Amino acid sequence: DALTPAGFQAVLTETLEKEISIYPARAWYPSSIGHPCDRYLVFDRLRWQEKRRHGATLQSIFGEGRLHQPAVYQRLEAMGFKVIRESDRPTQWKVGNGAVISGRIDGKVIGFRSEKYVPPRLLEIKSASAWSFDKLSTVDDLRKAPEHYIRSYYAQIQLCMLLENMPLGLIVIKSKATGMLKAIPVELDLGYAEALLQRIE
Repeated sequence: DALTPAGFQAVLTETLEKEISIYPARAWYPSSIGHPCDRYLVFDRLRWQEKRRHGATLQSIFGEGRLHQPAVYQRLEAMGFKVIRESDRPTQWKVGNGAVISGRIDGKVIGFRSEKYVPPRLLEIKSASAWSFDKLSTVDDLRKAPEHYIRSYYAQIQLCMLLENMPLGLIVIKSKATGMLKAIPVELDLGYAEALLQRIE
């Protein structure tokens, strides 16, 4: 049965569903703070036990993102960029009212060939469908995207630049269809980033 279309799909779904985990929300995460709904964020933080499990398709999408990240590092390094890769340990930042933000930045770009970047650029890596990849080229494309998860990319890098005290960042997007990369330079918007901290507090 595993070699029939239906049987194969059933085994794949079963395998992916075993990978789904819902962890206790012990901290705020930069990747989620851009969500537009305050009530969603509070529910996710305080009542995570009641959170609905996502499905096999979304789990597969998450897995794809993890697979693309090493390939982006390798491509950037082959191009001549000097990259400090993601740490295997999350960082925790304590902010006002006892709130804790926890996460791992994807890395830092510290130079290109013989040039050293001072200051280094905070690196954020994303993968995108061909449709999204084609329409994302500027910071405004991220900030004004109709999809909240794409707007969250901008919020995530802004918050991380503030917490890491890095005024410059770089979002590198990989097309899932072609493997091509696109780079969007980002400057710290202090007012915007501080508003994110206030939202968490």
